[in-house]
Amino acid sequence: MPCFKQDLRRGTDRQLNGRFKVYASLFSIMIIFLVILSCLSLIGVSSKSHNEDSFSKRDENLELKLVHVLFRHGSRTPADTYPNDPHVNETFDPFGWGQLTNVGKQQMFNLGTFLRNRYDRFLDRLLKLDDVHAQSTDVSRTKMSLLLVLAGLYPPQKTSLEWNKNLNWQPIPFSYEELNKDSLLLVRTPCARYAEEMERILHYEVRDEIDQITPLMNELSNITGWEIKTPDDVQSLYSTLKAEKEFGLKLPQWTENFFPQKLQYVTDRSYVLNAFNSELKRLKGGVFVKKAIQDWNEKALNKLKEKIFIYAGHDATVTNILSAFNVWDEQFPDYGITAILELSQHKETKEFGVEIFLRNSTDCEPYQLTIPGCGNFCSLKNLQTLLESNIPQDHDLECKAENEDFTPPPPGGPTRSYAKCTTIGQITMKTELLLTKYFIGIIIIIAAFHISNGHQQIRLRRLKFAVYNIEDCAEEIGIDEENANKLIMGDMTIDSDEAKCFLRCFYKKVGFSSQDDQPAQINFIAQSLKDCVTLKDEILKRIAKKCVELESENECEKAFEFHRCLFKEASKYNDEL
Repeated sequence: MPCFKQDLRRGTDRQLNGRFKVYASLFSIMIIFLVILSCLSLIGVSSKSHNEDSFSKRDENLELKLVHVLFRHGSRTPADTYPNDPHVNETFDPFGWGQLTNVGKQQMFNLGTFLRNRYDRFLDRLLKLDDVHAQSTDVSRTKMSLLLVLAGLYPPQKTSLEWNKNLNWQPIPFSYEELNKDSLLLVRTPCARYAEEMERILHYEVRDEIDQITPLMNELSNITGWEIKTPDDVQSLYSTLKAEKEFGLKLPQWTENFFPQKLQYVTDRSYVLNAFNSELKRLKGGVFVKKAIQDWNEKALNKLKEKIFIYAGHDATVTNILSAFNVWDEQFPDYGITAILELSQHKETKEFGVEIFLRNSTDCEPYQLTIPGCGNFCSLKNLQTLLESNIPQDHDLECKAENEDFTPPPPGGPTRSYAKCTTIGQITMKTELLLTKYFIGIIIIIAAFHISNGHQQIRLRRLKFAVYNIEDCAEEIGIDEENANKLIMGDMTIDSDEAKCFLRCFYKKVGFSSQDDQPAQINFIAQSLKDCVTLKDEILKRIAKKCVELESENECEKAFEFHRCLFKEASKYNDEL
């Protein structure tokens, strides 16, 4: 019996092994099928061809009157970096930093063709400029994205506007506001109250949540050489790593423990926190809600010519606006995410109402979102009542800080252009906002950039890091900003305890030392110095090594002597640091 059982077991094992392979294959196929089916059912993808007019599937009792389309630009190259990034010297040729890739271009053109298919019965194929209002932020990648969407939406072929048999494209005008005057899509006009309330929420209302992720942020700070203090900082790092990976760059090994899972959770949460309550919603996305409601009311009164408004923005554009409509949930707003708002009139009741759809994948049909307290078809009257607390009455007045002494940080987010810079006037907007404060110092630094056009943008990006770190450390240590600026420029006559600790803070933030005051690698310091002087690599390494090895009484004193050493050694070679 034992042998029989053993033989039987062996035979059974062999049979099971063979069956297992078959079952495993079938199971894998079934799982894949179920995942696809689940995706299709959740997102509402039709089994019909994408070429079919998807608008034809809408409620026949509703007559479409007006459409608002709001989308994030397509896939891009990294727009930001961090001090210890192994790809910090990458130029992302031929695109450049923060620019639309070929994949992104295709995504945006496809979005245009999707809109044409969806609204082919609503929008004439013959372009009528009165029908369309197109607007972008003042950023290269959003402008390019908008042009591509318009190209897909309005191809001139086989219309009276066809002007070139070899080019199925026509010029379509669009508008934009300067970034520092953007009052609709990024809302970058001064708003101290938003920053003040955001600070209060992070320090008090969600303090426990921030405390839970603080160890993660501290660990990331030590690894990246960049001080990561908020969920927004984590979001920036996540976006950089994501863009680098999608561009085909190999991520450093440390990212395996953090990217994407650990970083994505905090990133997704950051978008929720940025519009955490009615006041934050009102000061950001509420401006767009107010404009959309105004458009809908004018259309209902037959006072508006346009049939479609198309807006090209960023991740925060989509999340803040949908948050202000109370329909954003916790997810990542990937490239090409598109919100669609449709004003329709019920054919029987004549009531005007709004439906909101989200296309959170460039491959799927949009699915419907429901404003809490309202149905899928939310009457215009009910919508205005439900969203009243999210709509600003006087944005400028409401943006004033409650504490008169509160100083808001410089605006974050996208900058105008990441094209190669050759003049101060072409430095990114963030740096421009601080030029007046550190004008002389920055002029000296830029004057020392005897560098090629191809790498100047990278070094100006590092300059941007430096400028912010000067401001942060001056405030943190309590040193006069003018003296802080003089110190950075090499004025060693300012040798107070505050001055020395300011330099310690500064060198930590730029990555020359870690949070526990351990010096960075010689090669990293030498490479960073190369941004400011034109010495040979071996000389820079020699200088870095000599200055790092200096001994001092304490860490603040050591940073001060390190700084003095850099200037002293570099001056021997007739170069300014």
